[in-house]
Amino acid sequence: MGIYHGGIAVTRGVYWNPIDGQSVSIRKRNILPGDESRKYLKVSSAWLLLVAPLIAMVFILFLPLLGIGVLLSLAAIPLIKLSFEVIASAVRICSGLHTRRVVHKWSFSGKLHKHNKRLTDDLNQKRDGTSNKNC
Repeated sequence: MGIYHGGIAVTRGVYWNPIDGQSVSIRKRNILPGDESRKYLKVSSAWLLLVAPLIAMVFILFLPLLGIGVLLSLAAIPLIKLSFEVIASAVRICSGLHTRRVVHKWSFSGKLHKHNKRLTDDLNQKRDGTSNKNC
């Protein structure tokens, strides 16, 4: 099995481009299509008959594993988000923050967005029973 570049004269045989999967069958002495940047492998028919079923078996074996991996990753993202919310709730309860109402907007990335001062002031005033109508 040798490597041949496009545009050169070759003898009879089957030439395969591994980049795009194109195969070229040469019956007599002829020139390979393409320029020098295209590379071809000269493969024998016996080698193709041996390797093609092996490649198909590997594909068939690993395709279900790929599907299972995709399903697990799709299920893992909501579970991770739920666990972070549970942990955040537990920390709030243990630290005593559950008695005060503080408005925060948390995102999944864990970044704390800007504290909304007006909403917090409104909630604190409602709790205290005072009202500020000047806003």
